[in-house]
Amino acid sequence: MTIPPDNLTEFRDHGATVLRGVIPAGWLARLEAAVDRVLAAPGSIAVDYTPPDRPGRFYNDFFLWLREPEFAAFIRESPLPALAAELLAAPRVGFFFDQLFVKEPRTQESMPWHQDLPYWPVRDDALVTMWVPLDVVTRESGAVVYARGSHRWGRVAKRWRFPRDGAAPASAAPLEAEEIRDASFMYWDMQPGDVLVHHPLTVHASGGNTTPTTRRRALALRYFADGCVYEPREGDILQNPRVRGLLPDLDLVAGEPLRGPAFPIVWPPEVA
Repeated sequence: MTIPPDNLTEFRDHGATVLRGVIPAGWLARLEAAVDRVLAAPGSIAVDYTPPDRPGRFYNDFFLWLREPEFAAFIRESPLPALAAELLAAPRVGFFFDQLFVKEPRTQESMPWHQDLPYWPVRDDALVTMWVPLDVVTRESGAVVYARGSHRWGRVAKRWRFPRDGAAPASAAPLEAEEIRDASFMYWDMQPGDVLVHHPLTVHASGGNTTPTTRRRALALRYFADGCVYEPREGDILQNPRVRGLLPDLDLVAGEPLRGPAFPIVWPPEVA
């Protein structure tokens, strides 16, 4: 698949776009079965953000490809690596990590405005997030909303820790007050098979899932251009000892490219 020029322009100018009908039905069925297995046996770094006394469930899990063979196959064999290479204009692409987001019906918890890059130990922005829904997505079920063009604001926002009780953290307020107030927004209703892509500096958020019956399961996969440089940040995802304990042979050197079995090259196929 070649990405339509209008989508490439939208991604580069506005920081996000949606690619329609990218994932074949066979892959979607395999991913649904894999998600069921993950939800039945959460990983060691999984988080349930919904308190026991609230309806719904906001579930988050990471690095699923290391323990679930279907995810390991998907990150390499699906259409995504080739699309990531085109979006990044990169001849070689590596896989950074995956993240599962599940918002069951009637979930109140939202994801406040944020950028991805402040949480990642990389020097530059040569990465892309590819968000793959397994359910119909609407604004009511928790569609991702973007501040148009915010990847070009020239700011890396302060990071915050998402609390387990679902309350918006105080440190998110300055970003909302200063930039979000005057931004224009974009979001897309989606069908299974569509893929949402965004730049790591694009400011985005999502609401709860207010629908009575519709689930919102989505897998976010992060790809990087080969040569993306490892640069630790205070509190980044690799500083978490539980995360580091999951990763194989993590031997990274600040100032050198991401490498090793934890961050495999997945494109082109003959390299992967």
